[in-house]
Amino acid sequence: RKISGVYYTPDFVVNFIIERTIGRKIEEILNDFKNKVSEIEKMNKSELLKKFMMLNLEVKKKSADGYRDKTEKEMKEELKNYYDPIERILNLKILDLASGSGHFLVSAVEYLSNKIEEVEYILEKEYNYKSPFFDKLEKIKNEIVNYSKHYNFNIKKEQIYDENLIKRVILKRCIYGVDINELAVELTKISLWLFSFTIGAPLSFLDHHIKAGNSIIGTGMENKELFSSILQRAKEKFEEINERYDITDIEESYKMYSEYEEDINKTRKDLNYSLGYKEELKPFHFILEFPDAIDGFDIIISNPPYVRQERIRDIKSYLKRDFKRVYSSTADIYVYFYYRAMELLKDNGYLGFIT
Repeated sequence: RKISGVYYTPDFVVNFIIERTIGRKIEEILNDFKNKVSEIEKMNKSELLKKFMMLNLEVKKKSADGYRDKTEKEMKEELKNYYDPIERILNLKILDLASGSGHFLVSAVEYLSNKIEEVEYILEKEYNYKSPFFDKLEKIKNEIVNYSKHYNFNIKKEQIYDENLIKRVILKRCIYGVDINELAVELTKISLWLFSFTIGAPLSFLDHHIKAGNSIIGTGMENKELFSSILQRAKEKFEEINERYDITDIEESYKMYSEYEEDINKTRKDLNYSLGYKEELKPFHFILEFPDAIDGFDIIISNPPYVRQERIRDIKSYLKRDFKRVYSSTADIYVYFYYRAMELLKDNGYLGFIT
């Protein structure tokens, strides 16, 4: 860490920031589900049909004789699944703009996995509701057992814990990190792999969400229309990668990401050239690098670098051009990290920085 310039953030600081950002977002999700359940339970068949039409949900169910109308009970259950708080938590997008060795991101994975188990208990006790997500965990366990047999391991289902599998899913779907130091990026991956280790399973694919680059040299999520065709393909690829469990299909994640890199590499170079960014500055274009977060991030947490203006003279011309609203010749580098984070954050998102 000392060699790479990566600095440790005390646990109590990290936990405080995570509680005030991720914790509040989960609270919002739970409150919203509570209101939705109350609304659903009061609906009659006619109101349910209107709601299904509005949400483009199927009103028929397959049966032995073909198709039949769904019962009122089935429709209510499906609506609850549509607003499933577990899936909403797993769809959160959490970014660290200066990830270092991954302390914030590892803590975010731990916090989310604990909260998901806590939310599962609340849903069953208060709403008699079980998220379909937990059926997926059984599927992943079966995949690991079969995978281990193929390689002559003797893994039993009882040895595979839900907690570890939840961490793997969170890691793949929710966590994004950027750091200018390539060694720090590798440290982040190792930290996340160790923390989410699951017996009998390969290490999760992380290259699509944990990347090296300069968070304040490059573009945010603006000018989407300029990249519309390539972004749509990239977004679909990333979303498919996110949904893979990385057991028997991990090679597919690598293959799909390689295809994305081939598609995007020329655009990346053209953008650097048109904006005058030198390659040695490691420009990072969020719109190209994280196409599955094109609508912004729900939560951004970080210990941003604090570097006096005298030490960033080589990039001041870029900062002056790219951060017109906040640029000052005497501003510390953290100012630009704050502004970039605000640009990338969703309107109802949370930002937690050490300041």
